[in-house]
Amino acid sequence: MGARIQFPAGAQVRESARGEIERSLTQIADAVSAIPPASAFWDSMSNSLLQIDAGGCHVVYRIEPREIQVIELQEIPPLV
Repeated sequence: MGARIQFPAGAQVRESARGEIERSLTQIADAVSAIPPASAFWDSMSNSLLQIDAGGCHVVYRIEPREIQVIELQEIPPLV
């Protein structure tokens, strides 16, 4: 798909976590890449926030046909 992943300005995240987040989001983008841009799926996605946990972070994002915009990024505290 070649989707661009846009992190929030000034996002502070470990490099290893950032790599894992990018890999996860790229896999998601690749999975939906065959859906035509005119599909109702994309209309629904433009109004939806999605979330995953990757790289020890909670990630809230929006997906568009050619871009994934990370809206919120928080480190998940380790279990004690």
